[in-house]
Amino acid sequence: MLDMGIIKVEVNFPELKDAVASLEHGRKRFFELLSQELRNVASNAINQVLSSEMTVFLGKSSEKDNKRNGYHTREYALKGLGGVTLRMPLDRHRRFESAVIPKGERLDPRLKEDMAVLHLAGISTRDLEMMSKRLLGVEVSRQTVSNSLGEIQEKAVDWLTRPLTGRYWALYVDGTNFKIQRRGSTEKEPSLVVLGIDEFNRKSILAIEPGTKDNVDAWTAVFEGVDACVSPVLSLGEAVHHPHNRARGTYIARAGHLQPAPAPRFSATQGEAREPAATTLEAAAARWG
Repeated sequence: MLDMGIIKVEVNFPELKDAVASLEHGRKRFFELLSQELRNVASNAINQVLSSEMTVFLGKSSEKDNKRNGYHTREYALKGLGGVTLRMPLDRHRRFESAVIPKGERLDPRLKEDMAVLHLAGISTRDLEMMSKRLLGVEVSRQTVSNSLGEIQEKAVDWLTRPLTGRYWALYVDGTNFKIQRRGSTEKEPSLVVLGIDEFNRKSILAIEPGTKDNVDAWTAVFEGVDACVSPVLSLGEAVHHPHNRARGTYIARAGHLQPAPAPRFSATQGEAREPAATTLEAAAARWG
């Protein structure tokens, strides 16, 4: 008996004795029988949950005039088990929708995520279609593989935009190339990667952005809005117009000339900007009186 939280699974099938006796000649038959029994158990458990869902639904005050109206069967693929047959309950007015097995769904959402990861790793939709029966326990089409990318898109966006609240004492920053699936072909595309090491010496990928490692603007975009001591190497002409220097008032214009602002620069006490230095001896003498 297997204790799985609120569900207890009792494995008891007639062919177990024969399967055990044949172990010395081959184990595949035993595992095939075990997998089939587990699929039956999983199918019965899900069917009971679906039936309970219908009971709760029909118990609502808005469904007093509604009743059960049989069921239809649906083949459903479970991760780790393969295909199972489900009995989807129907109501007379066709208003019931299961929260466990949504309308039209035939694949465990975890399987969709697995397919998406395999596809992003470089396995083509055609190869996944051919290998799906052995890898996932159910045959899938190329279109299903392509559609599975939508299952991880939201998670990918959440990961890319997550707040970085930890403290990292070291950053490894470099550019590399990743294989990217686009329009049915796999191509290498340059990406910028930031790897951080926190106070417990755990390594974490902090950012992955498209761009070449020699592009200053690309690296600036990676660290934009991040509390990190990172600054690009700028020429004198670029430094004047850099957003950080402009926000801090590092440079000021006096009499048509750009010059560093008086130092030190305090937020409460502003330094007094002097006139630019005289450019000729006559101008200096006139200023000195």
